[in-house]
Amino acid sequence: MNSVSYSHYTSTCFSQSLLKQGSDAACEPLLAALRPASQEAVAALACREGEQVIHPRTLLRQEDVPVCITPHFLPQLAGWSQLQHYRSGSLHDFLQQRQQPLSLAQTRISTHCVQAQASRLSAVPLQAPLPCIRTLRRGADGQLAEYAARLTRGEMTELMLEHQAKNNGEE
Repeated sequence: MNSVSYSHYTSTCFSQSLLKQGSDAACEPLLAALRPASQEAVAALACREGEQVIHPRTLLRQEDVPVCITPHFLPQLAGWSQLQHYRSGSLHDFLQQRQQPLSLAQTRISTHCVQAQASRLSAVPLQAPLPCIRTLRRGADGQLAEYAARLTRGEMTELMLEHQAKNNGEE
């Protein structure tokens, strides 16, 4: 199933509740590698297929329960040496502390059926449909700096969208 863009509601924004969700949880790296960009990363980051990207994968736990698995794709290879020192906590906070701030540019929400490795790490049944939150972030220079596709356990996540009325009275 493809996601649908609702351009009519371009002023829709995410609350701090969602943006900060899991910020106090324990996040651990599962993987950090240089890899050729996958088709998904190529489409999101507008890079060339096969081009090397930094590919960390993290596991977020809340009260020792696995909440989400996040594969990240970072096209700027200059950050690779610093990223090798990432051991725990928020990856975005880690990058921010190293003068590599990222700002959220786009969020897409869909569902994705869990494959074997994600099923084991998430403690959910194989092929269970999980919310997939795909984000694009930009660096301080405005360039695309990160694509992530977070698989999140639905029963552990609250999604809240706040809508603002348009000037002409539409909601």
